[in-house]
Order: sequence, then C-alpha cells, then structure tokens
Amino acid sequence: MRLFILILLIGTLFIAIMADSAHPGSYLYQVKIYGNEKVIEAFSIGKQARAENSLRMLSHRIGDIRYLVADPSLVPVYAPLIKKSIGESQAQVESYVNSQEALDPDIASYNDIVRSYNELMSRNQAVLSSFYRETIDYP
Repeated sequence: MRLFILILLIGTLFIAIMADSAHPGSYLYQVKIYGNEKVIEAFSIGKQARAENSLRMLSHRIGDIRYLVADPSLVPVYAPLIKKSIGESQAQVESYVNSQEALDPDIASYNDIVRSYNELMSRNQAVLSSFYRETIDYP
C-alpha cells in the first residue's frame, strides 16, 4: 500500500513538472491552468505574493497567445480560457496596486510590481489588442 501511494505521489509530481511548460494544444495544458497555477495561487500568502504570481501568470498567458496565433485551429478551444485567465490576473494585480496606494507599507516592492505590470502590458499591447480583436466571437 505504501509503495502504491509513493508511486502515485511521484507520478503526480512528474505530471505537474511536465505540465509547467505546457502550451495550448498540449494535453497537459489543462493541468497547468487548473492544477499547477491554482495550487500556486492557493499557497500565495499576502497580497504582494498574489500580485507577483498574477504577473507571472499574465506573462505566461501572453506567451500562450503567441501559440494560438501560430495555430489558429486552437483559438476556439483556448481563447475563452486564456481571456478568463488574463482578466483574473489583471484584476489581481490591479487590486494589489489600488490597495497599496492607500496603505503602502513597502514602497520598493510596490513600485517593482507596478513597473513590471506596466512594462509587460505596454510591451505586449499589440499582441493583446490583436488577440482580442481576432477572438471577439469567443466569450
């Protein structure tokens, strides 16, 4: 019985590690979105940690958009999921930014997150605009 549990844990860990680099179209992409990222989100303690993780996830979704552009057949399947994830990540970062403007206990980390968010969004504005324009028919 212990051997079975050990094999199950090792297998789950292996799948989670493999899913971390999955992209749209991969069988492990759903594991990445609904498994790995939700676990990371659940263990993010504090608004700053959640905002930093949201920035990382937002960056991943922008990378995923590039895969969708390369293979338009994936758009109907993954566009709604990516739109939802981008919206959630943006809301998390913006919530942190708005709350910190009032409280501001750690100005350096706050400024780093604001700067990173603004750079990420401005650097990828064309990609995001094109994605939303092309997927207007998908929720």
